Amino acid sequence: MALGLCCARPGSLAEVAGRASGGACREGGRVGGVGRRGAGPRRVLAQRGARGSPVASGVRGLGRATLRTRAFAAGVEGTTLVKVCGVMTKEDAAMVGEKGADFIGFIVSGGYKRSIGLEEAREIVSRVKEGGAEPVGIFTRETAEEMVRACDEIGLETVQLHGDTPRESLKDLPARLSVFYVVHSEGGRLITPLPAELAQIDLSVPDPAYWKKPIDWVSAGRRSVDYILVDKKEAGGTGKLDWDSFVVPKGCSRKGWIMAGGLTPDNVEEAVQRFRPSIVDVSGGVCDSSGLKKDPIKVEVFVTKAKAAALK
Repeated sequence: MALGLCCARPGSLAEVAGRASGGACREGGRVGGVGRRGAGPRRVLAQRGARGSPVASGVRGLGRATLRTRAFAAGVEGTTLVKVCGVMTKEDAAMVGEKGADFIGFIVSGGYKRSIGLEEAREIVSRVKEGGAEPVGIFTRETAEEMVRACDEIGLETVQLHGDTPRESLKDLPARLSVFYVVHSEGGRLITPLPAELAQIDLSVPDPAYWKKPIDWVSAGRRSVDYILVDKKEAGGTGKLDWDSFVVPKGCSRKGWIMAGGLTPDNVEEAVQRFRPSIVDVSGGVCDSSGLKKDPIKVEVFVTKAKAAALK
């Protein structure tokens, strides 16, 4: 969760926000081997522009099930998607969705400046789904049983495992929940065990490639995740990943990887062009001066730049 090598600014935030994303489609494989770029309808749908654009209007006209499929499939197709995290109100959730975010995250665990209660979470989940994006709940200390109970209560289908206990509880999560698995990077090196490495630690699962195989629900439980999310070691703040030594994680998730940690409207374009993540994740980088509420212009610029960069 996003709890800087900066690109040259082509104009003010307001000026950039007014431009529609575009550019030629780039052929070739993605870093990490998650697919080739093509000009198919799913890629076009993923390019959600500003409110009122033909693309945005088309997306809003699709059913929720189709939109959920689009959000999870588009990363495989080769388009970089956008996740805006740390949303605290249904109003911000609606705005972020209208600006083109594909995933909208909120912190379910208590004790953080952007934590919310289950009632607020339920309202956000409902509003996000109405807008066509996918809500993501962030858990930092809950067990599998506690996460499942919370998801059932608020109607959530995607969880982000952002702490030791949630990560270790992966094997006990039902297949119906999609999973974003957070790892931390320091000096370009991943310092958090990956799902396969957890399998090595767990003597009941001796095969380090177990997560890729058909799941033995009776004896071992789940080891597959949808996305690996790479964040800097210390969540929050203004620092970013060490881009010069950063190594892209490969072959450890079903759909791709997510880049977080210090992304802003100023550096997301270079991040996408340089590392080609499946999803870029931002939180504080699109907040207003309060550090809590999302800034509409910053959100729109971030989304526009990220999706335009993916086409270059």
